[in-house]
Amino acid sequence: MTKLGKKFDELSTDLDGKIARLKSLFSREEKFWSEIKKLKAERNNLNVKVKELSSKGKRLRSERDKLNEEVASLKNKRAGIIERIKTLRDDVKGSVSEKKSLNKDAGALSTKIIFRLNKVFNRLLCEEMPLEKEQKLFEDAISMSQKLDIALKADKIHSSILSKYSEIALLESEVNMISDTIRSTASEAEKKHMESLNVYSELDAVRKQSDDFHTQLLSKYEELKPIRDEITLLKDEIKSSEDEVDAAYDTLAKSRETSVKKKMAEKISEAKEKFKTGKRISFDDFRSIIASDDIITED
Repeated sequence: MTKLGKKFDELSTDLDGKIARLKSLFSREEKFWSEIKKLKAERNNLNVKVKELSSKGKRLRSERDKLNEEVASLKNKRAGIIERIKTLRDDVKGSVSEKKSLNKDAGALSTKIIFRLNKVFNRLLCEEMPLEKEQKLFEDAISMSQKLDIALKADKIHSSILSKYSEIALLESEVNMISDTIRSTASEAEKKHMESLNVYSELDAVRKQSDDFHTQLLSKYEELKPIRDEITLLKDEIKSSEDEVDAAYDTLAKSRETSVKKKMAEKISEAKEKFKTGKRISFDDFRSIIASDDIITED
């Protein structure tokens, strides 16, 4: 093998190696893109779930806050009613004390005083009696009338006490209903709170998974970068090697053509020499002479 042929073979072998290397890199690149596609799909699916969980968590917190506002409003309302009950109880306490004092001053219930007073008036109107006795009964009537005023005032206070007790009973019933509503509303708010905590806990876990896939994705891009850089570089090298192989091939082809022409010229020269000297020439020698541009004629 000639030096030019050897060089051509070396360049061709080097080119084939580079092409094989490029095919291998393309295969690795395709594998990376396949893995990247899967990682992107996983991350994007998780990001969708993150948005859904975030929206659900916000909704639950908003519902919880509204329920807590209701609880706060109900507590304020209940506090106002309890304060009203306390005021009524204090009023009743004072009225009971006043009633006891009036009952003590009256000495009897208004009904009994009225009964006695009517009896005295009947005696004064219907009975004949000494002046001293009549005067004494009249004084008793005046005294009983005064006590009746006190007893009637006590009766009025008693009616007020009963009215306040009735109002207290209604208010306490309302307080109980409000307390029941507060408990149920607070329980619902707590339920929403726990649901939101679970949702945000799941959200953190899903977001972490998404971040992990994103980190893997970035890592794959980093791993892919030198492969793509090598592909770019190798493409340039292959183009340069192809140019070298083409140039070497042209040089080898020209060298071989020159060699063939040289051998043919030598063969023609030999055949011509044989023909001139009258030596026997072979058919190949004759063909070589015919193929040349020089026609030989005898003198």
